[in-house]
Amino acid sequence: MILADFVIGAVFFSLGWIYFYAPNLVLRLNRIAREILFNDRLILLERRKLAILFFCLSFIVLFMGFSSLTQLRLHKMEETTKSKIVWQILARKYPNDKIIREQLKKTGL
Repeated sequence: MILADFVIGAVFFSLGWIYFYAPNLVLRLNRIAREILFNDRLILLERRKLAILFFCLSFIVLFMGFSSLTQLRLHKMEETTKSKIVWQILARKYPNDKIIREQLKKTGL
């Protein structure tokens, strides 16, 4: 996520730089985008195919995002569960140890 923020920030910075210092480049990029991406003929003739393509891409990206969030949550839950189990085992093995008791109080066991 940090890398994505950095890349997006760099893109916006470069766009600002180009708009400020090279307006001719912006005009050329707009012309190219009009001819390739926003072509009326392409939109009218291939709109259903493009719609299906964009829906498929969006579902793939959304699935990847949700699955990474779910895996991150499960990983954090596993770490806390494992640490609690370890401290419980140590508490059973060494019931009079003050350090273990303090750690158990910190973890809420």
